Amino acid sequence: MLVKQVQGLYKSGFSVTDISNKLGISSSNVSRWCRKAAEGDLDRKPSAQDKRRQLWFDFDKINMEKLDVKKCRELVSILYWCEGAKYPSTGELAFTSSDGEMQRVFIKLLRKAYPEEIDESKFRVVLQIPATYNIEEIREYWSKLLNISITQFYKPYITKTQGNRFRNTYKGTCGLRYHDYRILLRIMGTYNQIAKQIIGDVR
Repeated sequence: MLVKQVQGLYKSGFSVTDISNKLGISSSNVSRWCRKAAEGDLDRKPSAQDKRRQLWFDFDKINMEKLDVKKCRELVSILYWCEGAKYPSTGELAFTSSDGEMQRVFIKLLRKAYPEEIDESKFRVVLQIPATYNIEEIREYWSKLLNISITQFYKPYITKTQGNRFRNTYKGTCGLRYHDYRILLRIMGTYNQIAKQIIGDVR
């Protein structure tokens, strides 16, 4: 009953802090219960805190409609610098993340950055999926998201989990691979140039 009460207050527009103070419950518990209530709930009234957060979230306006090849190469190199494998001896790009939106942005930028060089048949995907998840559904999700055929997926790594843990928003960890040593070096060279121009010499 307490969980339902918390979720009811949250849907009415109360913030996590307000609910925690009102009911004398830890904010971590309130936050967890409210998160569950928010999944798929588009009718919740935004609180004053929500509105303030959205104001700052939308504060800086940018325009990404016109991305030329040069800009795409710069952006994809920075993303790779953050999440990519930095070992040229492997001979392939390896970009790993559980964030579907990030993976989608990366592969779209990569395709735009090297339109003449990219060979779609060279893409490979390796997934790490908890044992309690539906493997085929997860494969379908990443295949559709990245626009890569399931025939180009390696056998997934299945990880053991404690109990029956399951999160609707988690789709496993995706390792995107692209077999082209020259593009790997070009991407690494680009982010190295960016770093040098911003902070000086980079080893």
